[in-house]
Amino acid sequence: GNDDFTNRLYAQNTGIPAAMIGNTDGKALKAYLSSNPGATVTIDPAIAAANNPQVNTVAAFSGRGPNLGNFASVRDFALKPELVAPGTNIYTATQKLDPNSDTYNATGYTSVNGTSYAVPFAAGVAAMALANNPNLKQQPGRLKSAVVNTATPDVQGGVHVTDAGAGKLNAADAVNVAATLEPAAISFGPVPAVLPVNRTLTLTNVGSSTATFSLAVRPLSSDSNARVAVNQSSVTLTAGQSQSITVSLTGSRPAPGAYEGFIDVTGSGPALHLPYLYLVGDGIPYDIFPTQNGGFVAPPNDFGWAISFRVVDRYGVPVANTPASFQIKSGGGKFNAQGGDNATDVLGNARVFVDMGASGDQIFTGTAAGLTQEFDATIRPYPTISSGGVVNAGPPYLPGTQAPGSYISIFGQDLADATLVETTQSLPVSLGLVSVSFDGGGMSLPGHIHFVSPGQINVQIPWEFQGQSSVQMKVALLPYGYIWSALYTVPLATYSPGIFAVTDGVNNAVISAANPAKRGGSIVIYANGLGPVDAPQSSGDPASSTQLVYTNATPTVTIGGIPAETPFFSGLTPGIVALYQVNVSVPADAP
Repeated sequence: GNDDFTNRLYAQNTGIPAAMIGNTDGKALKAYLSSNPGATVTIDPAIAAANNPQVNTVAAFSGRGPNLGNFASVRDFALKPELVAPGTNIYTATQKLDPNSDTYNATGYTSVNGTSYAVPFAAGVAAMALANNPNLKQQPGRLKSAVVNTATPDVQGGVHVTDAGAGKLNAADAVNVAATLEPAAISFGPVPAVLPVNRTLTLTNVGSSTATFSLAVRPLSSDSNARVAVNQSSVTLTAGQSQSITVSLTGSRPAPGAYEGFIDVTGSGPALHLPYLYLVGDGIPYDIFPTQNGGFVAPPNDFGWAISFRVVDRYGVPVANTPASFQIKSGGGKFNAQGGDNATDVLGNARVFVDMGASGDQIFTGTAAGLTQEFDATIRPYPTISSGGVVNAGPPYLPGTQAPGSYISIFGQDLADATLVETTQSLPVSLGLVSVSFDGGGMSLPGHIHFVSPGQINVQIPWEFQGQSSVQMKVALLPYGYIWSALYTVPLATYSPGIFAVTDGVNNAVISAANPAKRGGSIVIYANGLGPVDAPQSSGDPASSTQLVYTNATPTVTIGGIPAETPFFSGLTPGIVALYQVNVSVPADAP
């Protein structure tokens, strides 16, 4: 009633105080109130900060550096990560259409964890910095520095620069940056026998006026043998001006260890903090880990797969010239004729090439200095589409030409690893890690999948191929990337009629011996492949639920050989993907 409406109108602008306390305190408060039912409670409206010990700590799943380098001569050992951002307990909007997805939630909101969620925070801050400072435009190195070098170093837990880089993302300082540093972090990598080692640092004034900047090296760890130095401690730059600065690792080779620190730049705008790193190994193998194909999926009888490991010392420095060997532990695999390494290379890597067997799990091991790394291969057959195995998904399941926008059934072997049916309004481009792609007319488009099983896939041909005479289609298994079927040519036509079901026009119950169609009554024919419609459709998305979509061509219907009257509706079923519907009256003289 009106009173209820009035109450709700007032209540919507009412703030209700709430407080959160820990479990132990909550139980103590509950016990106290039980013993003192007449006690009064005073709520202090003042807001006080409370520190969560888990705040400003690096998540266990966050990747640590430095960069590994690669099999070529690159030995950059770049300082990674360069900064950190929130990545745990992120409460965010999410999709509520596809229950098969990782972050589905029926409410449209969920809590997530992962370094992937830290990325958009950094990207958003970069966008704000770019919008606020025209001197960062078309200068990716400067923009990166604005985000990285303004990070706050208040990350807790004894972290190193290889855990958090420059620190935690700082939006306010990144947006107001007045100077930038390129590169945003410096790694000298494993220290050679002879010093110095020099790096070039470019300092740029991205402010609007002349400013003087001071540079100071702040070591977090050091020894008496070597130190990091800059060749200029103060630089005055006009607006937009840049200056090259030499950063040197000087002295003699330090004792084994990992050494880190910061170069602090102060002056106009927020202070900048550039992390640096250098490493000295002890040459004693300490750890082994895979660098290629530690666990992988391969097709049967495939050859030339590289498996490799790296040996490092306790400081993460590669240990070269360590004798290495590889073994076949189980399965039908064998070593390739290309052979493999007998010792680790300058990056601590050893590699061998292996050939896959016919089927089953195949396990290899690599050994160096008493350390062993296992490599696990799973053999996955190629998906195979049967000859003539692509048919209209609606009875009578006709092979041959199919209509864009319609459903087809693909029959074959090893098409999927599981049986799944999509239950959402929109159809995904992958289901059970299976995808179907269509190529033709200069387009390469994914099919939208309704059903997958080892022997059958039901998929919608994209509407975009209307007017094409054929498309090339293949089934691919997404996690493997390189396992897909042979190409299958699907001829296309404007129409490819098929009937999924026929229901009565009253209760929409399927016509059967127990529920026969009535002469003079109406039926609804749910069909496939009735061709173009009068409103553009998006592949995989349902037809409008509010605006009827009609077929461009009106079909003719015969029942028992007797022509029915012209359908009083022929178009897409509202709210469903690519399902046609024909509403027609049953002839009074139908047999």
